[in-house]
Amino acid sequence: VLLENGDVIAIFEGQGIIRVDRNSRLIWANPTRAHHDAHVMANGDIYTLTRLAHMRPRFNADNPILEDYIIVLDGSTGEEKQRVSVLEAFENSSYRSILNTSPKKKGDLLHTNAIEVLDGRLAGSHPAFTAGRILTSMRVLNALAVIDLESQQVVWATVGSFKRQHDPRSLD
Repeated sequence: VLLENGDVIAIFEGQGIIRVDRNSRLIWANPTRAHHDAHVMANGDIYTLTRLAHMRPRFNADNPILEDYIIVLDGSTGEEKQRVSVLEAFENSSYRSILNTSPKKKGDLLHTNAIEVLDGRLAGSHPAFTAGRILTSMRVLNALAVIDLESQQVVWATVGSFKRQHDPRSLD
């Protein structure tokens, strides 16, 4: 992401996220395993995706899974301000049954791959699209979801005719 002042936010897939100035001098680096996408807010906060490989016995008692998270970073320091599990957001919602459509039982269960902080212009069409909520995509589930970071729940989701999608965006 190119910022107005010439700084660049760059994701090193699965390794981390950095901010460099217009002369490529490192401002900060965060080794969180950022991947796929980042969204920079007007206040400088950075929303991105990360994942953690670990054991989650309720999903697989014998093999680790990759659990995806939405994180919010302070744009000035790179420090993590918030972390929400995409998996738990599904589990805590009325859309939990979508998790059962995953053909995978180990490894990358969701493959969350896009993040857009909604600006509210679609809230008139559906209240789930309130400003500040997150539109995201789960390739393995062939699903799109809106996640409320405050309640840490999926508040809207759909599975469509699309397959293995990677970059949904709200359009006018």
